[in-house]
Amino acid sequence: MLASRIVKQPLVKQCANNMQFLLSLAFLQIGFLSLGFLSLESNRLTGLL
Repeated sequence: MLASRIVKQPLVKQCANNMQFLLSLAFLQIGFLSLGFLSLESNRLTGLL
């Protein structure tokens, strides 16, 4: 009983860390995409001006 608890807890912690890592990666990608889109739009707008 105690052994299984010792084994389970680090796994849960590792899972949570992995989820947090994946979420931060996703947010970074979204940020980069929106930055790229904004720079493209501003380039197009300055081209029109």
